[in-house]
Amino acid sequence: MENGINTPGEQPQTPAEEQSTDPAPEPAAVPAPSSAPVAEPQASAPATPCPSLVFPIIATVLCWPIGLFAILKTVAARKAADSFDTAAATKNAGTAKTLSIVATCFGALGWVLSVMVLIISVNLAASTYDFGDSDEEAPVYSDSLADGPTKEITFKLTVAQGTAVHEFSGTLGGTEFENSNHADSEFEKSFTKTVLVDRNSTDFSVDVFTDTSGVKVSCEIEVDGKLDAKNSSEDSTYCYLGMGVESDEAETKTDTEKDSALSKALTPPTYTIGDCINTITTENLGTSSEKVDCAEPHDGQVTHVETLPRGDYPGDEAVSAQANTVCIGDSFTTFVGIPFTDTQLSVAFLYPNRLSWLTGSHDITCLVNEGEGKTTGSLQGAAR
Repeated sequence: MENGINTPGEQPQTPAEEQSTDPAPEPAAVPAPSSAPVAEPQASAPATPCPSLVFPIIATVLCWPIGLFAILKTVAARKAADSFDTAAATKNAGTAKTLSIVATCFGALGWVLSVMVLIISVNLAASTYDFGDSDEEAPVYSDSLADGPTKEITFKLTVAQGTAVHEFSGTLGGTEFENSNHADSEFEKSFTKTVLVDRNSTDFSVDVFTDTSGVKVSCEIEVDGKLDAKNSSEDSTYCYLGMGVESDEAETKTDTEKDSALSKALTPPTYTIGDCINTITTENLGTSSEKVDCAEPHDGQVTHVETLPRGDYPGDEAVSAQANTVCIGDSFTTFVGIPFTDTQLSVAFLYPNRLSWLTGSHDITCLVNEGEGKTTGSLQGAAR
């Protein structure tokens, strides 16, 4: 259409048709709905190690010097982990693990060595000390043990009243036998038995005892028909080869002799200054003394006699100390002529023991002698 004139045969065009000849417009962008902003994805940080104290503690039990350092390194690693110091935590954790492994190895080795040393020590102790053959009982007597030359042993046992039991032991065929608690160990009045032992053996003994107090029991041993040993006592006694035989008169002292000897020992004689004496020491009665002529060899000469006051016994040590003080003091100087510090002579003394004190003996007797061997003659006024 030009100048507003319609051309025949042409359809009039609408405005929409006129616009369709233009290129199609691009769709407009649709705005995103209003919402919270989306966070951009980020790389996650590596986890900080936090080691356990269990392994270091076990290592410390096995080997504490190294284990303690492992615990310190573990604590440091845990502190670093709490501070997010990954590098320090990793380093300390690795060091703690290494130390724990080393401590465990050394500790295990130490325990193994300790056990080995203990086993070796026990074995050495067992081989060094003789604990006896308590688990192995000696065989009982039997003639079948004989292996070579033998001799005949006959032992005879008696008990004054009631019953007694016996046991015997010896060597036959190189084997030590022992009969105790056997079927015929108990007897009444008397018992006789003959056995064999090795010809060259002196290892044979017999013991007999009774439960009845004060009852006399005795034993005899004959070797090939000859009496070899004899013994008797109250309650129990024993015999062995080569023991010998004592006569009945020499077996014991009479009650009168015993009482006399005891009385003499408990009540020593009283001496005066200048007396010379000999001392006699016995196992049962202790030390006793007797006066002798000073021209004869003697053990000492009396220089002083000191009587202690009555009362409770002061004790051996107290009485001995007092005797020593008295006997080297003025009494020595008065008798010998010079002080004890200047003399060549020796001092001894007799003093009461607890038993003699109870019988009334309270005297300390001071003695002087040559020091070696017996003294002959008087030392009064010797001044040497």
